[in-house]
This record gives sequence, structure tokens and C-alpha cells, in this order.
Amino acid sequence: MNNFDPFQHVKQFQHYFDHFFREDFWDKFQNLPNNSMNQLKVNLYESGYELVCAIILPGLKSKEDISIYIDENVIEVEGQMNFNLNGYRTLQEEANPGNFKRSIDLPYPIRRDRVETVYRKGVLYIHCHRLLTQNDRQQIAIQSIEDEDQ
Repeated sequence: MNNFDPFQHVKQFQHYFDHFFREDFWDKFQNLPNNSMNQLKVNLYESGYELVCAIILPGLKSKEDISIYIDENVIEVEGQMNFNLNGYRTLQEEANPGNFKRSIDLPYPIRRDRVETVYRKGVLYIHCHRLLTQNDRQQIAIQSIEDEDQ
């Protein structure tokens, strides 16, 4: 009698699958950088010709810990987060210590000469003013009218 096994190929596939995805397979991915882990959270707000960029940035202790670069329609923020708790072992880490960098695309170009920044209660605020281009038509009000008959 012939011992035909209709599931022979399935069993062979299961063997190859288990061999390829064995336990040490996933260990290789543990130390890869996860961009979403240290990705800064950003909100943009607009009012007229002004734009405010609010960046959640916990633990900033010094202005030297962060660099901000502006290029017409991009704000780039980079720096380093440090959480020093000597004598403690990390159990969970969602905000990884180390370097971070975030580029924020703006909806329109901004003036480089009109940028103010302030860091308050864990939030970095970058206040910008829209760069008016030739295509942006803006009405200019007359500041005074002189009577020629006087």
C-alpha cells in the first residue's frame, strides 16, 4: 500500500517557516532606530499672516541643547534629549534619550527676519510671519490725507 501524504508540502513549508522565523530572527530588529519613538509632536496654528509652530519637547534645560534652522518653508529642529536617572533600570522607554531631528514643512514661505522663539512648560513655540511674494496682493491703507487748499 502506498503511504501518500497530501499534507507533505504543507508540513515542509511549516518546517521552513519555523526555521526562518525562529526566536533569534526578531532579536535582530531590536536595536534598529525607530523613527516614531523620538519623533517630536508638532502643531501648526495660523492667524492672518502669522504662523505659530508648537513643538512638544520635554526636559529642555538649556538653549544649547537645541538648534533651530529656518529655510523659507521649512523649520528644522534638532538636539538631544537626556534623562539621567542614575541607579535606576529602564523598564519602559517611549521617549528615547539621544539625538532627535525633525523637519516641519510649512504651508508657505516665512520671513527669516521675523521669527521669535520661546520655550514654556515643555513646549517650544516658534512664531513666524508670512513672506509676502509678488503673487500675494495686499491692500495698503493711506496713512494721512493732506488738504491741498490749506
